[in-house]
Amino acid sequence: MLETIKEIILNAAEGIGEVANLDSASKGEIGNIITAADKKSEEIIINGLNVKFPDCRILSEETESEITKDNFKSFKLLFLVDSIDGTTNYASGIPQAAISIGVYEFGQPKCGVVYDIFNKDLYESEVGKGLFLNGNKVGKRPTPILKEAVVGSSWAYAETPRMLIKKWEKLVGKVATLRVMGSAVLDLVMTATGQFTCYIHNSLKPWDSGASLIILKEMGVMVTNWKKEEFTIFDEEIIAAPEEIFNEFYNICFKER
Repeated sequence: MLETIKEIILNAAEGIGEVANLDSASKGEIGNIITAADKKSEEIIINGLNVKFPDCRILSEETESEITKDNFKSFKLLFLVDSIDGTTNYASGIPQAAISIGVYEFGQPKCGVVYDIFNKDLYESEVGKGLFLNGNKVGKRPTPILKEAVVGSSWAYAETPRMLIKKWEKLVGKVATLRVMGSAVLDLVMTATGQFTCYIHNSLKPWDSGASLIILKEMGVMVTNWKKEEFTIFDEEIIAAPEEIFNEFYNICFKER
């Protein structure tokens, strides 16, 4: 299955490279856009999945679906698809955007594939087998102390950044720096590989976390929602860090000042 998914993602990446018109249209919220490349990528992925796995179900960013938090565990084979995560980056030529497919069987994670469009890096992970980058197994980096941590976050839409900014303010003087890169999928992968030490966000969707959650867990990163409960793909709020410093990072973000 994993080889088939990789092939489909690479086909999608090739397909969007042929899209010359990157004019964008708003999806309703300020900053939330869609381009012809998003549509082309999703078309290739959905067609490919339906051909290879005719009985599958698909939950994707650009296509409406009846799949919800209440029923997703009832599906034998579910694909979570983000045709381009970081669309604003992609349309602007900022080299931080990805294609992502996560696979779940009756709600349980099976495997995830993320393709970094600009760097042409392919991340793949099966439950229990670790993380591979371009065919090479990725090792775990040493965990720095929190004062040396590089924290990743995201600027979402509508009013959600206001809530995040309050968390960012609490990190001033407590961590080395904070980065907002514009692709939640790649942010989570970078947290898994240790490029980001910690990560916090409050506007994730299932297609953002579908593959990346598998990758994070395979690399031993601790992941919860903002209530410090086990994170699920339908949670919007996430906090992630190595286990050794997770509680310290969480307490800084959520303690009352």
